Amino acid sequence: MSNMMERGPVVYSPDLAEVRALLEKRKLEFYARLMGPPVPITIREQQRARERQEIELRAKMNRQKAFDHAMAQIMRLQQQRTHQ
Repeated sequence: MSNMMERGPVVYSPDLAEVRALLEKRKLEFYARLMGPPVPITIREQQRARERQEIELRAKMNRQKAFDHAMAQIMRLQQQRTHQ
């Protein structure tokens, strides 16, 4: 009994195709239980699009910060030159 529980039921069938089909079915059931319900492609696409938007927004903010920093530096240099 414990052997059957560990390895699954033993199938005695002279038809090799039937055994292969049963094995494939069991394998698919096992992976379905292992992986859980499949995530729809649309959800994955939405998630990737959201991630892309976040990356683009971060890049835009970084460019803006760099621009602001450069402008502040230019303004400081100009003020230093006018005061000299």
